[in-house]
Amino acid sequence: MNRCTQPGCAGGIDADGFCDVCDPESILADPDLTAILDLDRPVGVLLFSVLHCVSDDDLVR
Repeated sequence: MNRCTQPGCAGGIDADGFCDVCDPESILADPDLTAILDLDRPVGVLLFSVLHCVSDDDLVR
């Protein structure tokens, strides 16, 4: 996890492939994430190289 203490600073969390991108609520509820992000403020979520790992059935949901 990259922590940032300055307002407007970017940080990141590397889930090491152990999160379900089809369940974004579980990602956003992760204690490591909520410890550094205030989800009551605007937040950008970038998911790189994940769409090819999602099954066609999950894409339809």
